[in-house]
Amino acid sequence: ESGKWLPLADVVVFAELGVLWRWSERDACWRHSVELVLIDARPFAAGQLRHAHFCRLLSDASSGYVAKFAKNGAEPRRTYFEDVRMQSIAADLAARFNARAPPKRVNVVAAAVLELPLRTGDDARVCGIETAIDGVSVDAPFRKYNNNTGWQTEQGVRNTPQAFSHFTLEESKKQLIVVDIQGGVGFGVGNHGQTGIDAFLATHQCNAVCTHLELPKVVGENATGGLGSTVPKPVIDIS
Repeated sequence: ESGKWLPLADVVVFAELGVLWRWSERDACWRHSVELVLIDARPFAAGQLRHAHFCRLLSDASSGYVAKFAKNGAEPRRTYFEDVRMQSIAADLAARFNARAPPKRVNVVAAAVLELPLRTGDDARVCGIETAIDGVSVDAPFRKYNNNTGWQTEQGVRNTPQAFSHFTLEESKKQLIVVDIQGGVGFGVGNHGQTGIDAFLATHQCNAVCTHLELPKVVGENATGGLGSTVPKPVIDIS
């Protein structure tokens, strides 16, 4: 399929056993399924912490996915589960944002944790997995609009990502903020706590979308919050 997979001559792809974990926000629990998966050996993009690889689940061959592996290979297993829970919270906040009829809607891609228990040695045995976004390919990667250290793209180029971050701060009663917003692959919600919130407040300038949503001017107030710990035990472990 053009644009989704690297040329066959440049990649080694084989089916392997995986355990897919999905978070149920309604039931507040993890549910798992055993899958056969195909993962491109070479990444098509990379962020600060992770490489992104195109991926397929043989049980859902009509859909494409993106598997994200830690660059250093030593990221704790619980980090991936916390990331998926945070992404679930971001999706809920996006639904609330869209209910306010903004000029442009925000969508958060579905995320899950994929464990690869039969891998050995230095091979990464856990990754995050997200639904692939149409139009993202090796030649056309995503574009980042802001991050968790206060950086944002040129003011006025994209008002919606900055306004959405501002909205999440207000909607959560200053308990959290969704940042590290990217077009094409979705959201990586980096948990920098109060430091990340302060960094956003230090650089954000309210725009037309903030005004449309009647958001108050941001101020650097203290905020606290957390997700707690709900990491499930491995289903298969041969270590």
